[in-house]
Amino acid sequence: MSTKFLSPLLLLLGLSASACGQQQKTAPANTATPKPNLATKNPFQQVDVPDDVLTKINQAIKRQEKLPQNAFPIYVFNLEQRDDYKFHDGIYSYKLSSPHAKRRFFIVYNGVTTLFEETYIDNVLREYLLFLEKSKIPTQLSIRYLKVISKFLEDQYNAEHR
Repeated sequence: MSTKFLSPLLLLLGLSASACGQQQKTAPANTATPKPNLATKNPFQQVDVPDDVLTKINQAIKRQEKLPQNAFPIYVFNLEQRDDYKFHDGIYSYKLSSPHAKRRFFIVYNGVTTLFEETYIDNVLREYLLFLEKSKIPTQLSIRYLKVISKFLEDQYNAEHR
């Protein structure tokens, strides 16, 4: 590492350590950190999806997994904020509870739901490009979603190649 970058890095580390020490000195001794209430948090809680979107997901899963009917529950999570359970514009993952089903995602933009059927990187990126051309989402949002999709694909790859 060059010394040109090393000295600002050391300065930044020193300032953050100094600020941390200042905070510890000024905090009252009898202040306890509040503990989270774990009893109210459901680790399996998921997004409450409207019926019309759930029907669309069910139809896609039946087609993708080649099932005559879907008897398994579907798990839906917000990919940007795992603890956000309200359904609104955003990017979500969905998966059939079957152990062999692939996890996929969908985007809601301006109230329109777009399901992405593919699971392999090249095909997902092609689908995303088509989505961008059709939806005309702002550049900043398209970049944010691309980062989320990248993380999603990386997680999928790592899960399959352990």
